[in-house]
Amino acid sequence: DVTGTLTTDNYLLLIYGADWVTFRHLTFQRTGSSTYGTVIRIDSVSIGITIENSIITGPTTTATTNNSSLIFAASGGISIDSITTIRNNLMQNGSYGIYMSSANATFRVARNVIENNLIVNCGNRGIHLENQRRIRVSNNIIQSATTTTQFIGIYSNNCDRGIEIIGNKVTGTSGGLCYGLQMTTCTAVTGQPGLIANNFFSSNCNSEGYGILLTACT
Repeated sequence: DVTGTLTTDNYLLLIYGADWVTFRHLTFQRTGSSTYGTVIRIDSVSIGITIENSIITGPTTTATTNNSSLIFAASGGISIDSITTIRNNLMQNGSYGIYMSSANATFRVARNVIENNLIVNCGNRGIHLENQRRIRVSNNIIQSATTTTQFIGIYSNNCDRGIEIIGNKVTGTSGGLCYGLQMTTCTAVTGQPGLIANNFFSSNCNSEGYGILLTACT
Protein backbone atom coordinates (compact mmCIF):
# COMPACT_ATOMS: atom_id res chain seq x y z
CA ASP A 1 0.00 0.00 0.00
CA VAL A 2 1.16 3.52 -0.82
CA THR A 3 -0.62 6.49 0.73
CA GLY A 4 -0.02 9.89 -0.86
CA THR A 5 -0.94 13.20 0.73
CA LEU A 6 -0.38 15.54 -2.25
CA THR A 7 -0.93 15.46 -6.01
CA THR A 8 2.87 15.41 -6.46
CA ASP A 9 3.35 12.06 -4.69
CA ASN A 10 0.05 10.50 -5.72
CA TYR A 11 1.07 7.29 -7.51
CA LEU A 12 2.16 3.71 -7.07
CA LEU A 13 4.16 3.77 -10.33
CA LEU A 14 5.53 7.00 -11.83
CA ILE A 15 6.62 6.95 -15.49
CA TYR A 16 8.57 10.21 -15.80
CA GLY A 17 10.19 11.21 -19.07
CA ALA A 18 10.62 7.58 -20.17
CA ASP A 19 10.46 6.48 -23.81
CA TRP A 20 9.49 3.18 -25.46
CA VAL A 21 8.93 1.14 -22.30
CA THR A 22 6.41 -1.73 -22.08
CA PHE A 23 4.75 -2.97 -18.88
CA ARG A 24 3.26 -6.43 -19.43
CA HIS A 25 1.73 -9.22 -17.28
CA LEU A 26 1.93 -7.25 -14.03
CA THR A 27 -0.42 -6.59 -11.13
CA PHE A 28 -0.68 -3.09 -9.68
CA GLN A 29 -2.80 -2.63 -6.58
CA ARG A 30 -3.20 0.46 -4.46
CA THR A 31 -5.47 0.49 -1.43
CA GLY A 32 -4.74 4.05 -0.27
CA SER A 33 -7.32 6.73 0.32
CA SER A 34 -9.86 7.66 -2.32
CA THR A 35 -8.60 11.26 -2.16
CA TYR A 36 -5.10 10.30 -3.35
CA GLY A 37 -5.40 6.88 -4.91
CA THR A 38 -3.87 7.09 -8.41
CA VAL A 39 -2.14 3.85 -9.40
CA ILE A 40 -0.03 4.72 -12.51
CA ARG A 41 1.03 8.25 -13.46
CA ILE A 42 2.57 9.12 -16.86
CA ASP A 43 4.32 12.48 -16.98
CA SER A 44 7.02 14.76 -18.42
CA VAL A 45 7.04 13.90 -22.15
CA SER A 46 6.97 10.11 -21.92
CA ILE A 47 6.78 8.73 -25.48
CA GLY A 48 5.77 5.24 -26.60
CA ILE A 49 4.66 3.81 -23.25
CA THR A 50 2.69 0.54 -23.43
CA ILE A 51 0.69 -0.97 -20.56
CA GLU A 52 -0.85 -4.30 -21.50
CA ASN A 53 -2.15 -7.63 -20.21
CA SER A 54 -2.07 -6.41 -16.62
CA ILE A 55 -4.37 -6.03 -13.62
CA ILE A 56 -4.70 -2.51 -12.22
CA THR A 57 -6.73 -2.03 -9.04
CA GLY A 58 -7.37 1.17 -7.12
CA PRO A 59 -9.45 2.12 -4.07
CA THR A 60 -13.23 1.87 -4.29
CA THR A 61 -14.64 5.38 -4.55
CA THR A 62 -17.39 7.50 -6.09
CA ALA A 63 -15.33 10.70 -5.82
CA THR A 64 -15.48 13.08 -8.78
CA THR A 65 -11.82 14.13 -8.49
CA ASN A 66 -9.20 12.70 -10.88
CA ASN A 67 -6.79 12.21 -7.95
CA SER A 68 -7.93 8.60 -7.73
CA SER A 69 -7.40 7.51 -11.36
CA LEU A 70 -6.16 4.05 -12.27
CA ILE A 71 -3.98 5.48 -15.10
CA PHE A 72 -3.34 9.22 -15.11
CA ALA A 73 -1.49 11.04 -17.91
CA ALA A 74 -0.97 14.48 -16.46
CA SER A 75 -2.17 17.83 -17.74
CA GLY A 76 -0.38 21.18 -17.84
CA GLY A 77 3.34 22.01 -17.84
CA ILE A 78 5.36 19.86 -20.23
CA SER A 79 3.01 16.88 -20.14
CA ILE A 80 2.90 15.91 -23.82
CA ASP A 81 2.87 12.11 -23.52
CA SER A 82 2.23 10.69 -27.01
CA ILE A 83 1.94 7.23 -28.57
CA THR A 84 0.72 5.68 -25.33
CA THR A 85 -0.95 2.27 -25.70
CA ILE A 86 -3.22 0.85 -23.00
CA ARG A 87 -4.65 -2.54 -23.99
CA ASN A 88 -5.90 -5.91 -22.76
CA ASN A 89 -5.98 -4.86 -19.10
CA LEU A 90 -8.38 -5.57 -16.25
CA MET A 91 -8.93 -2.24 -14.48
CA GLN A 92 -10.94 -2.08 -11.26
CA ASN A 93 -12.35 0.71 -9.06
CA GLY A 94 -10.95 4.25 -8.92
CA SER A 95 -12.76 7.52 -9.65
CA TYR A 96 -11.46 7.54 -13.26
CA GLY A 97 -10.38 4.42 -15.11
CA ILE A 98 -8.11 6.28 -17.56
CA TYR A 99 -7.43 10.03 -17.51
CA MET A 100 -5.37 11.29 -20.47
CA SER A 101 -4.66 14.96 -21.03
CA SER A 102 -1.90 17.24 -22.33
CA ALA A 103 -0.15 20.53 -21.70
CA ASN A 104 -2.96 22.55 -23.27
CA ALA A 105 -5.18 22.74 -26.36
CA THR A 106 -2.31 24.13 -28.46
CA PHE A 107 0.05 21.21 -27.71
CA ARG A 108 -2.14 18.14 -28.10
CA VAL A 109 -0.77 14.64 -27.57
CA ALA A 110 -0.94 12.35 -30.61
CA ARG A 111 -1.72 8.75 -31.54
CA ASN A 112 -2.69 7.34 -28.16
CA VAL A 113 -4.56 4.02 -28.20
CA ILE A 114 -6.94 2.54 -25.62
CA GLU A 115 -8.24 -0.88 -26.65
CA ASN A 116 -9.63 -4.17 -25.37
CA ASN A 117 -9.69 -3.16 -21.70
CA LEU A 118 -12.23 -4.17 -19.06
CA ILE A 119 -12.86 -1.15 -16.82
CA VAL A 120 -15.23 -2.03 -13.97
CA ASN A 121 -16.66 -0.51 -10.79
CA CYS A 122 -15.59 2.96 -11.89
CA GLY A 123 -16.82 5.76 -9.63
CA ASN A 124 -17.04 8.79 -11.96
CA ARG A 125 -15.63 8.36 -15.50
CA GLY A 126 -14.43 5.33 -17.39
CA ILE A 127 -12.18 7.08 -19.94
CA HIS A 128 -11.41 10.83 -19.91
CA LEU A 129 -9.69 12.29 -23.00
CA GLU A 130 -8.54 15.89 -23.30
CA ASN A 131 -6.34 17.68 -25.85
CA GLN A 132 -5.77 14.54 -27.92
CA ARG A 133 -4.97 14.16 -31.62
CA ARG A 134 -5.87 11.00 -33.58
CA ILE A 135 -6.91 9.11 -30.46
CA ARG A 136 -8.33 5.59 -30.90
CA VAL A 137 -10.64 4.04 -28.30
CA SER A 138 -11.85 0.60 -29.35
CA ASN A 139 -13.43 -2.57 -27.99
CA ASN A 140 -13.41 -1.58 -24.32
CA ILE A 141 -16.02 -2.69 -21.79
CA ILE A 142 -16.80 0.00 -19.21
CA GLN A 143 -19.07 -0.47 -16.20
CA SER A 144 -19.84 2.05 -13.48
CA ALA A 145 -20.02 1.40 -9.78
CA THR A 146 -23.62 0.88 -8.64
CA THR A 147 -23.82 3.88 -6.27
CA THR A 148 -22.31 6.74 -8.29
CA THR A 149 -23.58 10.32 -7.98
CA GLN A 150 -22.72 10.90 -11.66
CA PHE A 151 -21.09 8.84 -14.40
CA ILE A 152 -19.68 9.36 -17.89
CA GLY A 153 -18.44 6.27 -19.72
CA ILE A 154 -16.23 8.02 -22.32
CA TYR A 155 -15.54 11.76 -22.19
CA SER A 156 -13.71 13.60 -24.98
CA ASN A 157 -12.83 17.31 -24.90
CA ASN A 158 -10.75 19.29 -27.41
CA CYS A 159 -9.77 16.24 -29.43
CA ASP A 160 -9.20 16.48 -33.17
CA ARG A 161 -8.13 14.84 -36.44
CA GLY A 162 -9.29 11.30 -36.93
CA ILE A 163 -10.66 10.52 -33.48
CA GLU A 164 -12.04 6.95 -33.45
CA ILE A 165 -14.42 5.52 -30.85
CA ILE A 166 -15.37 2.07 -32.10
CA GLY A 167 -16.84 -1.13 -30.68
CA ASN A 168 -17.05 -0.08 -27.02
CA LYS A 169 -19.70 -1.16 -24.52
CA VAL A 170 -20.61 1.24 -21.70
CA THR A 171 -23.07 0.42 -18.94
CA GLY A 172 -23.66 3.27 -16.51
CA THR A 173 -25.85 3.67 -13.42
CA SER A 174 -26.06 6.92 -11.50
CA GLY A 175 -28.07 8.74 -8.87
CA GLY A 176 -27.54 11.88 -10.95
CA LEU A 177 -26.48 12.43 -14.56
CA CYS A 178 -25.25 9.54 -16.67
CA TYR A 179 -23.80 9.74 -20.21
CA GLY A 180 -22.50 6.88 -22.31
CA LEU A 181 -20.36 9.17 -24.50
CA GLN A 182 -19.86 12.93 -24.14
CA MET A 183 -17.89 14.86 -26.76
CA THR A 184 -17.17 18.58 -26.45
CA THR A 185 -15.33 20.79 -28.99
CA CYS A 186 -14.02 17.86 -31.02
CA THR A 187 -13.07 18.75 -34.60
CA ALA A 188 -12.17 16.49 -37.49
CA VAL A 189 -10.71 17.74 -40.78
CA THR A 190 -10.98 16.75 -44.43
CA GLY A 191 -8.98 13.58 -44.98
CA GLN A 192 -8.95 12.79 -41.24
CA PRO A 193 -12.62 12.35 -40.32
CA GLY A 194 -13.85 11.23 -36.93
CA LEU A 195 -15.64 7.91 -36.62
CA ILE A 196 -18.04 6.81 -33.87
CA ALA A 197 -19.28 3.32 -34.75
CA ASN A 198 -20.61 0.01 -33.42
CA ASN A 199 -20.77 1.09 -29.78
CA PHE A 200 -23.35 0.14 -27.14
CA PHE A 201 -24.30 2.76 -24.54
CA SER A 202 -26.66 2.11 -21.63
CA SER A 203 -27.54 5.03 -19.34
CA ASN A 204 -29.61 4.48 -16.19
CA CYS A 205 -29.95 7.63 -14.08
CA ASN A 206 -32.22 9.66 -11.84
CA SER A 207 -31.73 13.02 -13.57
CA GLU A 208 -30.01 13.70 -16.91
CA GLY A 209 -29.19 10.77 -19.16
CA TYR A 210 -27.83 10.49 -22.72
CA GLY A 211 -26.43 7.68 -24.77
CA ILE A 212 -24.39 10.20 -26.81
CA LEU A 213 -24.10 13.93 -26.08
CA LEU A 214 -22.28 16.16 -28.60
CA THR A 215 -21.54 19.83 -27.95
CA ALA A 216 -19.74 22.22 -30.35
CA CYS A 217 -18.28 19.39 -32.45
CA THR A 218 -17.44 19.68 -36.16
